Amino acid sequence: MDKRLSITLDATWREGTLTYNDFTLEYKSELPLQIPRYELDTSVRIELDDKPTLSGIYLPDIDFSPTRFIHADYGEPVSALQGRARCDWIDSETGDRDYSWDETEWAKTGWTLIRRVEGEFIDVPPEGFFPEGKPEELYNWPQREKKILQEERERITCWSGAFAPFSGRWATIINGATQYTHTRTGQVMLEFEDKQGKKHRACWSLLKRDDDGNVFIIPDLMR
Repeated sequence: MDKRLSITLDATWREGTLTYNDFTLEYKSELPLQIPRYELDTSVRIELDDKPTLSGIYLPDIDFSPTRFIHADYGEPVSALQGRARCDWIDSETGDRDYSWDETEWAKTGWTLIRRVEGEFIDVPPEGFFPEGKPEELYNWPQREKKILQEERERITCWSGAFAPFSGRWATIINGATQYTHTRTGQVMLEFEDKQGKKHRACWSLLKRDDDGNVFIIPDLMR
């Protein structure tokens, strides 16, 4: 997964590479239980023909182009690799179509910064977010995300220093860094330890229980 995500540093990767065109069985086995939620920060823009001033991952204004990590020292306006013509190959055995791009070209565009929403997560369905491997699953993401957030239930949480209510795997994110721990029922929840070795009080979210029980809060009852 880390290897796949690192291609955002490469300006030549194509739209669909990490989504509808890359959903293999191997990819499914690497899916996490949760992912951090991200949103567009419209206050941070790289306008058409402007130079970047803030490093980050940006979404281009034009269609059929991937996000891109842009460094503040890039020094010139940033173009995007835009898909122009798709492959029309179809698997004769499964009937599945290959939606990869046969033709691309560099195009001028503006960009909007993508920022992590601190402390917010989205549960990943077992089949992932792109089970059919079709472009529409990516293009309809804003509407799908809204529906997911409306339906999403609140996970069981536990703060550092408190006794864990269940045995299982827990996760927390502080300042963009994720840490996991496995805790047994009645065990004191750990503090978050950063790269400098400093410890911080943290709110841990229950990802999976050892007894395969519910990980969401049930009103008036936790079972």
